[in-house]
Amino acid sequence: GNAGSRRRRGLARSRRAGREAAALFADSLDACDRKAAARAVLAKLDRDEDGQITWDEFEKTIIEDATTLDRRVYPLAGAMFSAGLSVGTVVPILPVIVHDLGMGPAEFGLAVSAFGLTKLLANVPAAGLVESKGRQPLLVGGLVLLG
Repeated sequence: GNAGSRRRRGLARSRRAGREAAALFADSLDACDRKAAARAVLAKLDRDEDGQITWDEFEKTIIEDATTLDRRVYPLAGAMFSAGLSVGTVVPILPVIVHDLGMGPAEFGLAVSAFGLTKLLANVPAAGLVESKGRQPLLVGGLVLLG
């Protein structure tokens, strides 16, 4: 009766949520892997395994995952800090360098803007490389080039 009807509606919502979760992975995984990834996400969110994901289950899972720190982040954070430090130490002395080179304000603006424009133009092909080669080789390679 009523409990069976609620269960069917809950399963229908779970299936719809499964399709939505699978769509999140649409570009990076094949169809089989997307479905498996979606099932894994839904299984993790459905804490009481009743076929329904309540707001409470969703909130607890997200907060738990958001507060869990993976130890692999420390070497990556250190490498990114080093890369940022190399840029961060140059920026404050740019006006001195520009003055010593005898550049005017327009040339200074062009020099600073060139960094942003280069990054913008390089991000497009870099995204394709990340998709084909993976993140790790490109992160390591980029840090080697910076270092």
